[in-house]
Amino acid sequence: MSTRRSSNSAARPASPPAKSRPAGRDATPGRSGKAAGGRSVQRETRVPRPPREGDAPVDSDASGTPRGAAADRAATRPSQKAGSGARDRRAPKGAAAAGGKPTNDKAELPPRRIDKSARQRTLHAPVSAPPAEHVPRLLQAAFAERKAAQLPSSDTNCFRLVHDRWDELGGLVIEVWGPTAVIRIRNEIWLESSYRLAVRDALLNAGYESFHYIIDEDAKHSERQHAEREEGINRSLTEADMGAPAEPYLALENGMRLEINIRDGFSQGLYTDMRVVRADLRKRWKGRRVLNLFAYTCGFGVALAGENEVTNVDVSAKYLEWGKRNYRHNGLSTDAGFIARDAFEYLEKAVKKGELFDAVILDPPAYSRGKSGKSREFSIRRDFGALVEQALDVLAPGGEAFVSTNLADLTPDAFRKLIIGIALDRDSLIVKQWQPQPDYPAPAADYHLKTVLLRKGKGEKTA
Repeated sequence: MSTRRSSNSAARPASPPAKSRPAGRDATPGRSGKAAGGRSVQRETRVPRPPREGDAPVDSDASGTPRGAAADRAATRPSQKAGSGARDRRAPKGAAAAGGKPTNDKAELPPRRIDKSARQRTLHAPVSAPPAEHVPRLLQAAFAERKAAQLPSSDTNCFRLVHDRWDELGGLVIEVWGPTAVIRIRNEIWLESSYRLAVRDALLNAGYESFHYIIDEDAKHSERQHAEREEGINRSLTEADMGAPAEPYLALENGMRLEINIRDGFSQGLYTDMRVVRADLRKRWKGRRVLNLFAYTCGFGVALAGENEVTNVDVSAKYLEWGKRNYRHNGLSTDAGFIARDAFEYLEKAVKKGELFDAVILDPPAYSRGKSGKSREFSIRRDFGALVEQALDVLAPGGEAFVSTNLADLTPDAFRKLIIGIALDRDSLIVKQWQPQPDYPAPAADYHLKTVLLRKGKGEKTA
């Protein structure tokens, strides 16, 4: 795997090569790491599918103006890939429409590349913090909204407590893991004593006992200065007996026990923005053969393994071992179902063997540098379309594929158009998309995470 998500909040860890998340799962202002944020791009890059035997050379850097297809406005999370060279963009008669129903319209298919001109600029806008005197009131309001959404609850104690500017607290993100609050700073004004004390007092009054700081890098400080500032704050918290625990913590998500390394920066072991998706798929999928690509620490695997046969694939043996521990924490067998391999390599071999699955989970990182001899370099912007196509190629008729990305450059509307084009080519329908969770109160159009559930062919397997 490799480090994962980057978008408006916090992102996924940096596994070796398949899921890389140095900048957290959110790609908000000031977010550092995978999410490709803030760079101005002059042209788009057309991305080809992975080469196959007998293919003529393909120019992978061809540019052109995208011709979009009519599509409804999407309302979900960020995703990360594009791929596939030039192809016929005409929609076949009777193909799936945006809402998941057949249509007779001959709409054009969108190109298999990410339209870099359609980036979510709101994610890269300057992050302004409220005046210090307003912070206690705004924090209380954010806490109250989570409490109204039953967060925390008897079976869930990990969630997003403060979500940046969408809680009117620009530059501040707080994730909680049981009694510990992880405070992510995206505007250094939150390091001033008046702001830090306001945050600390509000968290203590709410019952949180320990704290850990993550400070986004900025242009004003060198990497060394940045590390020294972050380490200094966390050291002082430990000396005051308010530091985060060094040992792994077992968090609860909908009754599942999941191991978290709170001090591991952006690779803590779980992305809380997928909580509702995991719960929904757990209810929806029963008795299926499930392929969990870019499995990371196997959160989806734990959610589904009780009533399905799950194969977890990740290039990182380290994260798969973490996933096995999560299985054991929940009384699940680890005798089979863990494969340390590059996702593209696995899919290519599965297609050759004619192997099919009833369900596929595809939640890749924004970028992974790859590992010599083990995996190729991976980029959502370049490879996403090709990866989705290959995932659908191993999906049995009537099977379902969950696809997501948190790439900031890809707007919900552009994501939907890209997925519709691939779905039309692969005889698939969009059957569901997810709205932002209550602890991630961003408008759908600005939400960092883009998600979709696809169904292959005309099969009626809906359990």
